[in-house]
Formats: sequence, structure tokens, C-alpha cells
Amino acid sequence: MAIIQLNMVTKHYKRTEALRRVNLSIVRGEICGFIGKDEAGKSTLFKIIAGMTPKSSGDVVIQGNYRYGATSLERKNIGYVLNDNFFSELTIFENLEYIRKAKGIFDRGEVERVMGLLDLEMHDILYRDLSVGKKQRLKLAATIMGNPDILIFDEPTQGLDSQASINFWRLVASLNEDFGTTVLISSTSLGNLKNLCTKFCFMHNGRILETIERHHLELKSQRVLHLKVDATEKTCLILEQQLGITDYRVGMDKELVLYSFIDQPDIIAKTLVDNGIRIFGIYVQEVAIDDYYLGLIAGDVYD
Repeated sequence: MAIIQLNMVTKHYKRTEALRRVNLSIVRGEICGFIGKDEAGKSTLFKIIAGMTPKSSGDVVIQGNYRYGATSLERKNIGYVLNDNFFSELTIFENLEYIRKAKGIFDRGEVERVMGLLDLEMHDILYRDLSVGKKQRLKLAATIMGNPDILIFDEPTQGLDSQASINFWRLVASLNEDFGTTVLISSTSLGNLKNLCTKFCFMHNGRILETIERHHLELKSQRVLHLKVDATEKTCLILEQQLGITDYRVGMDKELVLYSFIDQPDIIAKTLVDNGIRIFGIYVQEVAIDDYYLGLIAGDVYD
């Protein structure tokens, strides 16, 4: 059963459509990476899931309950903290203590626990005097406080050095393994997410272009067949109806990218020519996993 379910969710900010008919299903225990450029809609989506901003239309179902407004229990079960949740005149400890009480966590030792996990040993330094990296670690500590069922991280390693980033990824993996925590993470690139996440959602212009499991992404990122023709829409129909090929996308300049029949270009070419399609190019390409979503975005731009 899905722990997070979104059906045709949209979000408008005055004249701007931040989310466009988003459908999403996250199963308990998944680690889902949301990949997209800045302003792709990732942060807006996270705020709606966390109950921090209302949707304009559509259905949001969290842990089997339709979301109309986040209750205190739901806020406790979802770990997501914004940068402006902290007080500049309070120390690390005081900020975390405030958040502990706001979340309704009664264990006073929880603040010390998360500070230890994120190596935040300083009690007397004000938030305003912290480095960018320390502020990010404070945000992460506040997010995991109380071991919530769902953790949401928006660009979590931004501002962290390489060792701190590695420690964070290990922490996320251990929380997922030990407690079955569902994790949502956003990033502008695959980076370290490709080895951590079990599922990926590629976003652009407020839409989810594709949701794909990691092992399927790895398969698609190995070899693809490029096809340049004179009639893209007719070619798609021929591929689907006569060859049963549905695993493809339309990229830049209406070029088709196929993920099956890669080793049978002669069969594809003959079938298309027999149906009056002119072929300008057909070739196999090795694709790096980090370039996969760039191709999706390019296809969305040229659609």
C-alpha cells in the first residue's frame, strides 16, 4: 500500500503554475530521488506532501488519509524542516529544543541524540553565527528528530563538505534499513542519489516526466537506439502496433530514443520502410546514467 499518493495535483501561485497535474505513488520504505533543475517544482511538491502549503486541486493521500490540512500527528510523522524555521538569536540546542516541543516529542534526550548523529556538539553558538555547513547539519538534525515515518530532504548536502555528505548518505541508508523509513530527496543531478535511491522521479516545469525504478534506470542508461525519421507520430504508431515497442521516448528534434529492439535495427528499419517511412538515421549509443534525465528534459522542451 502506498504511504504517499498524489492524484492530479496542481498548485498555482497567482499566474504561475508551480505543479501541473502531478500523479505520484510512494510505497512504504522506498527512497525516492526527485531530480530536476531549479524551479522544476520539487520544493513545492515537498511542501504539499508535508502539509506546509495547500494544493490548488487534486487529491493528496498520506498514510491512507486524505490531506486537507496537516494535523499535529501528521507533522510529527513527517520530517521536513525549512530554513526559516530557525531563530537567529537562539543556539543550536535551543532551536532543536523548540522544534522538539513543536513536534510534540516528549523525550528530552532526543535533542542530544540527533546532535550526536550530526556532530553538532556546540550548545552556545547562535544560529546567526553558524557556517553554511553547520546550518545545513542543524536542518538535517531537526528533520530526523523523533524518527518520523517519512523523511523529506530538499538539496540536503548543499553546503556540506565531502566527508559530511558521505556521513549523511550513510545516515539516511541506516534509517531506511533499521526503521523502514520512507525517504524523499531532491537534487539537481543524480550524483550520489543513483547509489542510494530505489526510485527516481524526474521533474521539469512543474511536471513529473517519468517515475522509474533504479534497476530499470540502470538498464535504460546502458544502450539506446536513436531513430531519425520524417514522420514521428506515424512511426510511433507503427512501432507500437506492428512491433509491440512501447518503451521509447521522443527527444530533441522529434528524434526517437528506443530502449528495446536495440540489437535489431534491421527489423525496425524494414518495417518502417515497408510502411512508407523515410529514415534519416539509425544508430546505437551508450548512455551514461547521469545524462539520462537531461535527455528527458530536452524531450519535454521540444515537445
